Parts: sequence; structure tokens; C-alpha cells
Amino acid sequence: MPTFNALDLITRALREAGVIGGSSVPEADQGPDGLNTLNGMLDSMTIDAEYIPYRDISLYALTAEQQEYEIGLTAASPFNVVRPEWIINANIVDANNVRVSHLAVINDDTRMAITVPNLPPSLPAGLNYRATLPNGKLWFVAKPASGYRVELETWKLLSEFVDMFTPIDFQRGFYELLVYRLAQRFCTPGWGRSSDPSIDRLAAEATARVSNRTASNRRLSLNP
Repeated sequence: MPTFNALDLITRALREAGVIGGSSVPEADQGPDGLNTLNGMLDSMTIDAEYIPYRDISLYALTAEQQEYEIGLTAASPFNVVRPEWIINANIVDANNVRVSHLAVINDDTRMAITVPNLPPSLPAGLNYRATLPNGKLWFVAKPASGYRVELETWKLLSEFVDMFTPIDFQRGFYELLVYRLAQRFCTPGWGRSSDPSIDRLAAEATARVSNRTASNRRLSLNP
């Protein structure tokens, strides 16, 4: 799996865009500005299935008779994880690791239409997820009885860079995708450049390769 840091990507993208020469390195202000641009691009990509490398499936313990939970980095254990953007599928798993209920992931309108939300503890049949900040909120229909866990299938979000030098692992194909998509952002008046058809073509080709791969992964996950 390819591993690279932000400095490598920014330097390569600045060279491809013609902002710096072929053997030059970013100047003092170009590095931080480039890092902000790179992380902003990664943030925007995390809401598009085209760039999601795979789905994550994790299991969490539930507390008997607790209907609502927060999920996010500052939430209580075991939901102190990265806040998901969406929940694709959910199941209730019993103490014997048997899936005993597939949860209908319901939207806010369906949740509001439930006129008796305070049902007694039982085997949940539905889950409403609200991607609030800083933590998301999970709401079960109905309160889980004792001994249940929930299995959540979510998108694996792309990581952002914490600094210029700490490397991150990416799926194959993402190096050129990030380089040329970043070079497109450097081909703007703010960086003293104009759009470049050759960079646009290379970015489109790299995007298509990643998109085709992630689409294949989604089809395989739906048809095991």
C-alpha cells in the first residue's frame, strides 16, 4: 500500500502546475498554504462515494434500556470513534455473535412519525442516525434489551494530514489522483497560474481509475 507525506504531494503538484521549477521545493509560505489546500480537498472528497476506498464494519456493545447514544471522538466508550458521515447498514448481534435483527436505517421524517417512541426494552428493529457535530447521534427503535450489540457498516473516510511530514497509507491509485487533483487547485489565479488542459486530462484519468476500482468494490460488497 503506497505511503507518502503531504510535502511529497505538495511538491510534486506544485511542479506539475509550474508554480515551482522541476528541482525546486516549496517556499516558506507555499508549504502551509499547500497543506491547507490539500486537506480541504481531502475533506470534500470524504462525502463522495467515488473516493471511498472501502466500507468499515465494526461491532459495539449496547447498554440495556438506553435508546440514544453519541458516536464520535469525544463520545463515551465504545462509540468514541471517528464520527461516520453515513450509516449504510446496521444489525443487532446477540451474546453468541449471531445476527438476530437487521435494522432499518430510518431518516428523520420516519423517526418523527413514530408516535410511541418510548417503547419498553426489546429487540430493536430500526436505527435513526443524525450526523450532528461534534458527535453523531444513534437512536434505536426500540430500547435494546440486555446483552445486545450493534454492528455498523460505514464509509471508511480518507485521512487528512496532520503536518507536512507524517506519512499516511492510501489505497493504490490515490497518489496520482491526489497529485493531479491538487495541481488543478494550484492552477488558479491565487497561485499565479491558469488552468492547464494537460493537468485536467491527467486528473480525469486518475479519477476514473480510482472511481472504477471503488465502484467495483461496492458491487462486490453487494454481491458476495
